[in-house]
Amino acid sequence: MSTPPRRWELVLDELLAYLPPGFAWPRDHDSYLAAILEPLARGIARLEAEAWERRQTEVNPATAIDLLEDYERILGPDPCRDGGFADTLEERRSLAAARWTELGGASVPYFVGLADRRGARIYIEEFSPARCGVTECGDTPWPEEDWQYPNGAALATEDGDLLVTEDDAIIMTGPLILRPERWRAGSPADHDYWRVTFGPKPIIWARGGSAVCGITPMAEFPREQEVECLIERRRPGHTTPIFDYSAWSWQPPDPTRGLTYEILAPSE
Repeated sequence: MSTPPRRWELVLDELLAYLPPGFAWPRDHDSYLAAILEPLARGIARLEAEAWERRQTEVNPATAIDLLEDYERILGPDPCRDGGFADTLEERRSLAAARWTELGGASVPYFVGLADRRGARIYIEEFSPARCGVTECGDTPWPEEDWQYPNGAALATEDGDLLVTEDDAIIMTGPLILRPERWRAGSPADHDYWRVTFGPKPIIWARGGSAVCGITPMAEFPREQEVECLIERRRPGHTTPIFDYSAWSWQPPDPTRGLTYEILAPSE
């Protein structure tokens, strides 16, 4: 709606202009006929004013109220969400906006953002099998660009020596490493696998004296089934994601890979 809302007097003038010609149909605002039409004119003016105020909110599912059901009807139930729709107004808006504006993608930032919009924190690792012309006998060095160290812990060798760059900057573990386990011998199909690590998650381990054999699982943890479904439906067709919930519970930072794992304290 690009036309500003009208005052009720202008709306009344338009309603009176639709009347048939003749002295029995006066156009004067002081007439009894105008008094009858005035409530209708005021209602139309209020409707135009409300439409003007909401012209920027209703066109966006993230802020829509009256048209939110229409967005949901057009989008249909979300195949990855239990029940198909969210419960609260904020969740409904967020879900509708994410589905309405999604453009798709096949990059690491795309899948990380996809999970983030659903409230999940993930890390993605891609694998690089050995390649002719790149892999060397012995230890193949990791290029500096493979390391990301804006935040994290200092990386060190087994002897405790800190790893540094050519500029003597200490190499830190980062939140995302794109190419771990670089150029190790293995099947070429390894290139089509990528690991999605969720974390950290509270893990409840089976304990002697309380666990029941055959009934109690070795470990229990909340799964991100909605995020798993989203990734499975949007993954490149030739790839296979591996969902990992265990890494955050036990693995320390590995100097040869540069991953940051937060070690969870054992439950009491």
